[in-house]
Amino acid sequence: MKFAGFSVLVLFCWLSHWVAVPSAVASELLLPVQMLRGGGHGAEVGAPVVRWWSGRAVLVAGDFRDLFPWGKERGRVRAMAPRVAEGKEVLLCADDPRPVVAVMIGEDEYRTWESLPAYAEKELSASFRLRYVVETPEKSGDFAGMAALAEARVLLISVRRRALPRDQLQAVRDFVGRGGAVVGIRTSSHAFALRPGVAVPEGRAVWPEWDEEVLGGNYQGHHGNDVPTTAEAVPGTRHPVLEGVPEGSFPTGSGLYINTPLRAGTTPLLIGRSRGTERPEPVAWVHRTAAGGRVVYTSLGHVDDFRRPEFRRLLGNAVRWAAAGTSH
Repeated sequence: MKFAGFSVLVLFCWLSHWVAVPSAVASELLLPVQMLRGGGHGAEVGAPVVRWWSGRAVLVAGDFRDLFPWGKERGRVRAMAPRVAEGKEVLLCADDPRPVVAVMIGEDEYRTWESLPAYAEKELSASFRLRYVVETPEKSGDFAGMAALAEARVLLISVRRRALPRDQLQAVRDFVGRGGAVVGIRTSSHAFALRPGVAVPEGRAVWPEWDEEVLGGNYQGHHGNDVPTTAEAVPGTRHPVLEGVPEGSFPTGSGLYINTPLRAGTTPLLIGRSRGTERPEPVAWVHRTAAGGRVVYTSLGHVDDFRRPEFRRLLGNAVRWAAAGTSH
């Protein structure tokens, strides 16, 4: 399908009921559409190519050149930052029954601004409405799309050492406080904790206890990223998050996180081993927040991990299990 940059209206939905949403509201919903420039089937070089990944979600009106600006910082794309052009309307399916998963991305090391949306659109969009909460390119720690947390059942998070505007961090606290489920990968163990000695900028807030209070973890650093590391299921453990995960050890993409001992109430699912170290470390576990929300955390999440069937199955299971434990 070709588009030459002109204004178009696209409706793609399996449902028969529609509702118009003002652009100011729609801009917070971060629709599950991805625009790539050039490349796709039938596309001219440099022409916008629009792909619809799921059947019940997407309706967009407007000029596609305005809908999906791609922010760059230090010479690389940071994250998707979709918005709706001023004055345009967006149509949304009114009775889509799928739960909402808010995908929150803000980190600089592991390219999850690319790997996580690609994974989510392929593996999760049939079962969930995806809402992207993405860091704005201009301001580190400032996220677009935070309103998605109000309707989300699951927060799927990949954030590293960010101090958020106070109201945005409060939205995360409110989500956890009402029993929302959390699935965290890799650096989300220190999502809202700055390094020791780093001052919190004026108007910003941190949550250094997030790892302990929400994830049930105990992050203390990691072994070398260049040291070969493997992971495998904890012997004798059965859990829905492990269902269909291939047995045996498998290589992981980055350094082994140090998390021993985990907090009380956690159930380890995977353990990891780093060459040259004697003690294994937990690399995936489940937990519950004080409000009863289901939590799954894994220290996996390197770009290479997203290529592994073990990790992809684990992450999909984690989101589904977490979502099943709450009706929020």
